[in-house]
Amino acid sequence: MRGAEPVARAARSGHLPLALLCAAAAASVAYLLVLGGQISFWLDEWDFLLHRRGLSADVFLEPHNDHIAILHVAIYKGVLAVFGMDSQRPFHVASLILFLTSVAVLFVYLRRRVGPWLALAGVMPILFIGTAWDNLLTAFQMAFFGSMASGIGMLLALERPGRRGDLLACALLLISITTSSLGLAFLIAAAVHVGWDSARWRRAFVAAIPAGVYALWWLGWGQEAQSAITLHNIATAPGYVLDGLAASMASLLGLTAEDGLAPSLAWGRPLLLLALLFAVWRISTARTVSRELVAVGLLGLGFWYLAATNAGIFREADNGRYQYMGAVIVLLIAAEMLRGARPGRRALLVVYTLAAVAVVNGIFVIHRGWEGLTGTIDRERGALAALEIASETVDPAFTLTDENARALYGDIDAASYLSAVSEFGSPAYTPAELAEASESARSVADGVLAAAHGLALERLARPPLSMEGCTLVEPSTAAPASVTLPVGETLIAPAGEGRAELRLRRYADLPSLTLGKLRAGGVATLAIPADRSTQPWELELSGVGRVSVCADDG
Repeated sequence: MRGAEPVARAARSGHLPLALLCAAAAASVAYLLVLGGQISFWLDEWDFLLHRRGLSADVFLEPHNDHIAILHVAIYKGVLAVFGMDSQRPFHVASLILFLTSVAVLFVYLRRRVGPWLALAGVMPILFIGTAWDNLLTAFQMAFFGSMASGIGMLLALERPGRRGDLLACALLLISITTSSLGLAFLIAAAVHVGWDSARWRRAFVAAIPAGVYALWWLGWGQEAQSAITLHNIATAPGYVLDGLAASMASLLGLTAEDGLAPSLAWGRPLLLLALLFAVWRISTARTVSRELVAVGLLGLGFWYLAATNAGIFREADNGRYQYMGAVIVLLIAAEMLRGARPGRRALLVVYTLAAVAVVNGIFVIHRGWEGLTGTIDRERGALAALEIASETVDPAFTLTDENARALYGDIDAASYLSAVSEFGSPAYTPAELAEASESARSVADGVLAAAHGLALERLARPPLSMEGCTLVEPSTAAPASVTLPVGETLIAPAGEGRAELRLRRYADLPSLTLGKLRAGGVATLAIPADRSTQPWELELSGVGRVSVCADDG
């Protein structure tokens, strides 16, 4: 019994929940770092890595899509300058630091309202929020973590009496709003908090200065960004907002849809209805509404309404990138609704059971997301390796597309990418690594190489008078013939009544590049340029009859 006394004292003092939070945070980071070790740069990151070079005002102030990203760009440029581009790991570490900071300030916010044990139960699912797997596994969403951490810090600073608290709140809101557009939702919350006060004009600078900075940015740069705001989005915004809140509640409880990755609206909508009924009952019995509840309530509505007006492909209400922010905002609102509540052991047992289920499911969902993402990154590294292999002859304007790379990995053009590689290092497979990579990565590399080199049959009107150094091959549909192609020009001509379909491969085991067909009497040449790899191209021929393959290796 004596051994239980220190534990009981720690629990009463709040030290035990804090220790458990640290342990859960360490487990989350360790899990994410292990998985993130096999992740490279992806999608939007390439804009910051390749197209934000130098230190001009435009580099920092040009919007990303239609969002402000000043400090986001600054963080990427700083990490890139120190650690280079060989690995995403330093960027991921920076992102996780901001993530843990946001969880820490969220815990403080919740603890002040509902005590340490409910606060711990609230943040545990956030540490393993599976539906936000792309936020946790990739570095680019660090902007949301930074905006959230500074935004919640701003709300906490506003609770400090005196001028120093307001100054700190203003500084934190400025950080939030210049890191990502999530800061606009916190600007609404700050305006409510300050406007509620009798000394509103003396404190107005807290929201006015960040609002003025954002307005100046919008007038100078933001208004030039492409906007997704449409009349349709505005008209359907109420439904989008409700679905966003429903998706957030499902994400917080670890309830996923049939695909196992997105939050379940089938569960989320009934949960939202119950939450709204509870809110009506709570407010009606209390007969008052605190400014903190109004502030975080409008924070949530503001966030989801801004998302609704910009809705589109990959911007649906249940999209994974929104689930971290949405779930945190749900917790902020719940904490204000339950302010002062201190549930008994049985209630806590139910809450922690739900939290544990959410954590376990979140771990599995993150792993499922990681499995899909690693396949994409594997193919991307194959495509980038091909760009580097073809660097000496590729057109600087050549860009990876869905056609030549079988996926969109981001805005990657040869000139920008190869310039960045020269300065910061390469995240791509080396030629030796590419040879050992998956078949899909090697097949993608072959496609990019063929497109970068412009490999295609050049059909001739008639065969040359002299065809020396030729090899006769006899392919069949059942047993294709394979010929190794040297650097230089190769002439291909069916002999007699022969005809053949031509396919090409280099790194892949199976030829996936179709060059075309040659019939009897037809003749064509194929030019193979030299590049940075010694791996030869293989020409596969299938058909009937004999085909002359005449290589001129110069």
